[in-house]
Amino acid sequence: MGATLSQWSYPPFIFSLIIGVPSMVLYTLEIGVLIFRNKNFSSAFFRLFIARFIYNFLNHFCSFFFARFGRVGLFLDLSESLPRWVLGVSFFFTYYSFHVDNISTFFILLNRLSLILFPINHMKFWKYFLPIALLTTFLLPLPFTYETVGYDFYVRRQNDNWTYTLDFHREPGKKILLYLFSGCREKDDSFLTTFNQYGWVNDVCTIAIPSWTLLWASSKVREEILKILFRKRRWPSPGGEGINVKFQQNSRNSYTITLNDNFYSAPEEIK
Repeated sequence: MGATLSQWSYPPFIFSLIIGVPSMVLYTLEIGVLIFRNKNFSSAFFRLFIARFIYNFLNHFCSFFFARFGRVGLFLDLSESLPRWVLGVSFFFTYYSFHVDNISTFFILLNRLSLILFPINHMKFWKYFLPIALLTTFLLPLPFTYETVGYDFYVRRQNDNWTYTLDFHREPGKKILLYLFSGCREKDDSFLTTFNQYGWVNDVCTIAIPSWTLLWASSKVREEILKILFRKRRWPSPGGEGINVKFQQNSRNSYTITLNDNFYSAPEEIK
C-alpha cells in the first residue's frame, strides 16, 4: 500500500488545491451574500444551500487531516502528537458529511421539483417542511456515524515511512459495522486508486459544482457578487482628478462599468 499511496499522490493533491481553493473562496463569498442580503435570498432553496455549505466546509477542512496531508507526508509529527479524540472527530465529520451531503442533495432536488409541480403552493409547503428537512438532514446520519468518534484512532505510517493514513484498533463489532457502512476494504486495489483521487473528486462534488452552478444559475447572486467586486469607488485618473466608477445592470444579463471622466468616456462591458 505504501508504494502505491506515495507514487501518485502529489498530482491529485495539487490538482485538488487548484480546484478547491478558488471554489471555496467563491462558495464562501456566495454564502456571505445569501446571509447579509437576506431580504433577497430568504427562500427555502437558499436556506438549504446555506446548510449544505456548513457541513461541506467541515468536510473540506477535516479531510486535510484525515486523508490529504498524509498522502504527501505533510505534518507527520504534528499528526502523531494529536490526541486520539481529535483524529476521531476529524474522521467523524468527514464520514458524517458524506451522508449529510447526499440527503441534502435530495431535499434541494425536491425543492426544485415541487416548484415545477406546485408553483402556487410551493412557498407555503416549504414554510412548514423546511424545518423537517433540515432536522432530517443533520440527524438521520447520526445513528450510522456517531460510533466513529469513540474509535481508537492512530496515525499509521506507510512503507516509505513518511506518508501516513489514519487507522484504528479494530474491535470485532466495530469492524463489521464500519465494513457494512463504508463499502470498501483497504486491501483492495480499488480502494488505493480511489483514496489517491479522493481530494479532487471530493472538491468537485461538494465545493466546485455547488458554487459555480449557483453563480451560473442565479442572476441575483451574480449581480450581488459583481457589486462587491466592482462597488462604486473613486480611482485616480492620469489627469489627477479621479474617476467615478458606477456599476449598472443592463438587459440580457450584461453589466456595465461606467468611468465618468473625460479621458475615459467609453463604457466597458462585462458579459
